[in-house]
Amino acid sequence: WYLVRIRQPKSGRLHLDMPGAGDRLRVHLDGRPLGIFGSGPDATPFPTELPLAAGDHKLVVLAEDLGRGSDGAACEERRGIFGPIVETRPLKGVKTTYGEVPPLDPFSERGYLHGLVRDAPPPEEGFSIRWTLRRRPTLLLDLGAWPVPAMVFVNERPLKRLDGDESVRTVLEIAPDGDPGSKIGSNEVLIVPDEDVDLDPKRRAALARGVRMWEVVRELGGP
Repeated sequence: WYLVRIRQPKSGRLHLDMPGAGDRLRVHLDGRPLGIFGSGPDATPFPTELPLAAGDHKLVVLAEDLGRGSDGAACEERRGIFGPIVETRPLKGVKTTYGEVPPLDPFSERGYLHGLVRDAPPPEEGFSIRWTLRRRPTLLLDLGAWPVPAMVFVNERPLKRLDGDESVRTVLEIAPDGDPGSKIGSNEVLIVPDEDVDLDPKRRAALARGVRMWEVVRELGGP
């Protein structure tokens, strides 16, 4: 069980997200059930919008543990709420394209990556997500139910290895003090599917449309 106290400065709609959470979450606001969110049977994916009156509110969450896989990146998955509960808003000026990518080394900062072979020829195509910052907020790269194994780079540095699991939502944090992280000026995320992944133009377009970038407005609570 988790309890978060929210102080809403004025009446309005709060864009609520729990990117650091696993499985199904039963959410209540001020004693009223809001529904089941997260991943799993009957769950609605985050984010969601809450109409809130000005004043103090109580958000109560029951997190369910539905288990995890026994190999690959699934072994690193966590359960419960393991990151901040946040208010977000869309980041403007984000452009996603598909095309040629530079030959980056996924092993430059980690010795082992599930599903990849060291010194193998790097894939030549992938997704480029670009944006420009005048300040440095914490960002959430929301890939939805990302279906294919891929490597993610931030400003040409490795960030995360993706197994490609359509049963869960994939959200990656890009923090201003992260390593790697965002910077003032132009930024780029590259998502490079494995060489043996076959993506026809229709599927590439669908994946590009599903990419979202959120800016964290404030942290509401968390572990």
